[in-house]
Amino acid sequence: MATVKHRYFVWCWQIHCRWKLTKMLPVSTPLRLYDDVKLASPQGDVALLLRENSNAPLKLSGVSARLAQQLLVGTSLAALQDELAKHYPQATPEQCQQALHAFLQRLRQANMIDDGAERPAVTKVAGRIPLPNPDAAARRIASLLQLVPHWLGRSLLWAAALLALWQAAASLPALNIWLMQGEWQGSQLPVMLLGMPLWLLLHEMGHAVACRFYGCPVLGAGLQFRGWWLPSAFVNTSAIALYPQRKVQATVALAGPLVDLLCLGALAFLCATAVAATVRPLQMLVLIGFLFNLTPFRLSDMTRAFQAFAQRDASGKNLNWSAAGRSLFRSYCLLYGMVMAGLMVWVSMISWQRIAGWLAAGAEV
Repeated sequence: MATVKHRYFVWCWQIHCRWKLTKMLPVSTPLRLYDDVKLASPQGDVALLLRENSNAPLKLSGVSARLAQQLLVGTSLAALQDELAKHYPQATPEQCQQALHAFLQRLRQANMIDDGAERPAVTKVAGRIPLPNPDAAARRIASLLQLVPHWLGRSLLWAAALLALWQAAASLPALNIWLMQGEWQGSQLPVMLLGMPLWLLLHEMGHAVACRFYGCPVLGAGLQFRGWWLPSAFVNTSAIALYPQRKVQATVALAGPLVDLLCLGALAFLCATAVAATVRPLQMLVLIGFLFNLTPFRLSDMTRAFQAFAQRDASGKNLNWSAAGRSLFRSYCLLYGMVMAGLMVWVSMISWQRIAGWLAAGAEV
């Protein structure tokens, strides 16, 4: 009697699932992912569904990843059922329908699938202004860089970074003289107003290109305000944290400071020409921004690079460092603190000399 009752309930549940799936969508209804949903594959049998301006991706594997591939180009309910039946030949049609219903429901809850229904509005984050997503441009640049042999690209990058570092260091004495004796010119303000946004664009584009170089989509870009008064540009490369290679995560984080260093080298080269007085203020601002992005005492690009090699605990909030990682991080904090202390002494001496010069000039008058 119990067996008959159990079979009866199973039969009713199968009929209910079949009716619910049929009522939900006709078999021939076209299905596809929304245009702002992107698919990435950090591993062979794993797929990540990523939606723009969202930090809540879906991780799929096995047959679910293949279904997502079909939805990316557009398919139908019948085609998805056939794919499930091929993958699970021992399953009954009712079981395939139940699994498909759960899969589609998961996509609906994530606001990723276009099944003809009205899409819920995307919730805006307070304090952020969305900008055009640079993902398409980053993908084209990354595809061109991938044509260069790996060893050659790495050698050229190291050579450019070392040359920029040497050029920037060699220009510091001249920058010191300008800070102590130089005067402001009318052409410096337009250069700063045009150069600062361009530098910030190149910095964020460095993150985006590095992210795309490893096959991870950029999920958006925008402006955010620090303390509600200081605007700061950003690109959303949060999906790279789902990639298992820690070296990849660290590389994407360090791509921005690398661009800063190359910009410093280019400005230092210009400071050796006739336009030196015009670009000196921009060089000083880029130098401050470069050091700001390397600080280990706040959430910065360098901090993210270190965090890529740390393990999170079961709660997902606290980082557990290895002994070697903790020692390296402390050494870097000490080195950075010494550099910043020297910089503060340098700025203090320049400020004092400036004030003393102004006082002397006022006494002569």
